[in-house]
Amino acid sequence: MLLEGSCQCGSNITAACNHDAFEWAFDSSQFPHHPIDVLAREIGLLTRRLEQEGLFNRDHKPSNMVVLPPPFRPPVALIDTVGVQRRRPRAGLERMLANVVFELVGTGRLPARSVLARGLIASMGSRDRRRFRVLWRGIEHRVARHDDLEPRDPVER
Repeated sequence: MLLEGSCQCGSNITAACNHDAFEWAFDSSQFPHHPIDVLAREIGLLTRRLEQEGLFNRDHKPSNMVVLPPPFRPPVALIDTVGVQRRRPRAGLERMLANVVFELVGTGRLPARSVLARGLIASMGSRDRRRFRVLWRGIEHRVARHDDLEPRDPVER
């Protein structure tokens, strides 16, 4: 069914990371928030589900996710699962979320801090302020010490 629909059904998140690009994917009557907020929450929920299942995705980034049209639930899915491993490394949630931010920074599509915060809260499954601050700082630290955030085509290496 996805292949028969419009090309938007499989829109890559990084390629279309702006407010207008997601209007088609989210019915505003079902989602009272702006679609970019919903997208951040759904990426956070996807990350939390992976962690809860004892999985770690070493290649957890927006270009490996697609937005699915209604009525599909959840509306965000992984398209590249080669990096998903059955193990729980130390700071797995933090590392997966940092990978999402790496790509958004590297492509110049980093959303507002409030949008990132919504994704982080969704990934935590609670509003524990202490845990939020620890994860936020950990992600900031990983991004700050990462040498080159610009994505590279593996063929060009």
